[in-house]
Amino acid sequence: MSTFPERLKIMQGKKTIMQFARELGVTRSNLYGYLQKKKGKYILPKLDFMEKVARVYPNTSLRWLITGEGPWFIMTELDEEKLKLFGTIFSDEDFREIVKILHMEKGFRKPILQILNLQKDRKELK
Repeated sequence: MSTFPERLKIMQGKKTIMQFARELGVTRSNLYGYLQKKKGKYILPKLDFMEKVARVYPNTSLRWLITGEGPWFIMTELDEEKLKLFGTIFSDEDFREIVKILHMEKGFRKPILQILNLQKDRKELK
């Protein structure tokens, strides 16, 4: 099973610590403390940090982030509706992977909506 810092690094993706900290609204040093051992131990985040994660990444399971249990990505009802619309182009599994990838990028909802609008336009042309 992975550790909290490993799961946080998964969420960080290719962003620098500074970019990730800025995105979450925390200081670089606080975020670095959660990612690196200090005196042989990791610093555990406080509730306000977890709240920030939940706000910035609403589809991320806090249960997964804290314990490593369950799926890391939570599909919302809106995501499920998008999945139905995407069904004619992508398989369910492909769409879930697309959503996960876009989820890791700031502002992922806009590209998804653009793709959905494109799909809607194609259906209307038929």
